[in-house]
Amino acid sequence: MTRRPAAFVFAFLAILFSHAASAQDWKTDSLRKLIRTLPEDTHKIYVYNQYAILQQALNLDSAGYYYLKAEAISRKHGNVNGLIDFASNYSVVLNLQGRFEESFKILKEGLALSRRHERKLDEAKMVVNVGNVFSYLGRYDSALTWYLDAAALMDQLKEKPNLNILYLNIGTMFEELEQYEQAMTYADKAIRLSEEAGDTMALAAALINSATALTSLKRYGEAMRRLERALPMTRQQDFEVIAYYTIGEIHVAQGRRREAVEAFDRALKLAQDMKYDGGMALAFYGLALANFKDGDHAAADRYAMEGIELWKNSDAFFDLRQQYKLLADIKAQLKQYPAAYEYLSEYARLNDSLVLAGVHNKVQELEKKYQVAQKDKTLAEQQLQLELGEKADRRKNTWLMLTGLVIVALGVILLLLRRNFRHRQKLQREKMEALERQQELVRLKALLEGQQEERRRIAGEMHDEIGPGLTTIQYLGNALTDAAEKKKIQATAAQLVTQMSEIIWAMSAEQDTLEALVAYLRYHAGEQLQTAGIDYVFDIPEEIPESSIAPAQRRAIYLVVKEAVHNIVKHSGATEARIRMEFGDGIRISIRDNGRGMDEAQSRTFGNGLRNMEQRMREAGGEWRIVQKSPLTIELFLPKMHFHNKG
Repeated sequence: MTRRPAAFVFAFLAILFSHAASAQDWKTDSLRKLIRTLPEDTHKIYVYNQYAILQQALNLDSAGYYYLKAEAISRKHGNVNGLIDFASNYSVVLNLQGRFEESFKILKEGLALSRRHERKLDEAKMVVNVGNVFSYLGRYDSALTWYLDAAALMDQLKEKPNLNILYLNIGTMFEELEQYEQAMTYADKAIRLSEEAGDTMALAAALINSATALTSLKRYGEAMRRLERALPMTRQQDFEVIAYYTIGEIHVAQGRRREAVEAFDRALKLAQDMKYDGGMALAFYGLALANFKDGDHAAADRYAMEGIELWKNSDAFFDLRQQYKLLADIKAQLKQYPAAYEYLSEYARLNDSLVLAGVHNKVQELEKKYQVAQKDKTLAEQQLQLELGEKADRRKNTWLMLTGLVIVALGVILLLLRRNFRHRQKLQREKMEALERQQELVRLKALLEGQQEERRRIAGEMHDEIGPGLTTIQYLGNALTDAAEKKKIQATAAQLVTQMSEIIWAMSAEQDTLEALVAYLRYHAGEQLQTAGIDYVFDIPEEIPESSIAPAQRRAIYLVVKEAVHNIVKHSGATEARIRMEFGDGIRISIRDNGRGMDEAQSRTFGNGLRNMEQRMREAGGEWRIVQKSPLTIELFLPKMHFHNKG
């Protein structure tokens, strides 16, 4: 079930943590006048920040401009407060614009500055804002780590108002990680703190958060009661839109289309009145989902397209994955297969980008632990230097003497070898030039032959796989009498779309990198295992060589991995699987599960599939073998000679 975006809580928290946000309410005209008249001092920094906050709701670029003005004065005069405020405030703008790398860099500077000046509260706020960056990126596990660290700091400082809102974020992260009981725990903590403080806005947010977690747990009655309690506190707030959207979700889950549409319509009208683009897009998504579930695919398509356009035209960042996935399903039902493939590709691309971003951001995630270890390491190194100092002095002269002797000896040797080396170098260069000319001719010939063979292979696959599938759909459609046959048509069509996608992927020049191959394997293998309810781990190096790989080799590797994962899902009885990739003298992939293994009878049963895997790798110039039969472990290897350096 798709929940409302968690971003509305992040933005609320980020604004709350801005130093400037608690200031006096200046009028826009008065602030503009002060900007023109004040000298460049602490007061002008403050006014720039206030004016930027007013602009933030209207124009992010304008808000960013005035935050940068405040930062320039702060840096010029060495104003620590101004620099810390800048990191908190400007990172909010960068996050809303999707410029997360810049935001993370600025927040790291603000965090270091807060720690250097022992500003514990500012440090806690920076930690929260770093968590916000990871939240926007969809790295909810990393965001949760930062939020929990911030909560510990806030608890020490007894910052209950900030801790209250922080509990909302922690609960949201647990919800995004599908740990709904933990999400409920932190939502309940936020409810209690909000009630103690009499903060109705925070209480409404906490009630809505807990309702979404209860909805995911299918405890619809409790969820509805919390939403009914929250609604009177959400008048003319973004939360009211989210509340009605969640009510619509509950009705969709319980098959009440009319009530769901009414709730989504209510959310849409409220969002339109408030000119809240995110709320309107979310309501359109809900209407599309309700109509799709009810079988009205044309209406679902219309609403989904309106929602997508709103997301795209907004200058803020939103996660479009679920929207693209729903659109692909709708287009498929409308038999608009090219459009369905396009949106499914967008969904896969966004999913893969998060996977690849995860590899990159893993370094940042471990940075805090590294800083603590680095301090201990520095102390140990200083002690070691003191202990070794005297020995180093005594050995210094000896090493200098030995070094001088080695240099003299090397000079004599190099002088003797110089003439011989130059002669051999000339002969070797001539041989290399002749060999390169010969290899260039061989490569050109192989390229032409490979292109012809690839065209023949693609034509054969289109004929052998797609043609019979289309014929099957035709005959099944003609003989359609009941729902079971309709399911056959749907299964055949789904298989055709998968085969067509695989062929097109193998043909695409943009997908010829090892990085693209790893992302494609991870997405499709992960989807198979997740659908089957099998826990899985991908062990992938952080650095993937920047090399390209030919279509035939890419397709062979993909089909072998697909067949191996299919065997795990269908025959192994496994509950866990591990896929490990290594890049040394080539690409080496091992696939292991904790299933029943393979005995002689099963070897005969799966003989054709095993032979197919071995034959595919052999034809691609690689190897395939069974490393271990219980637990079953297979390995495939493609030598580095089949790779080509990019660029």
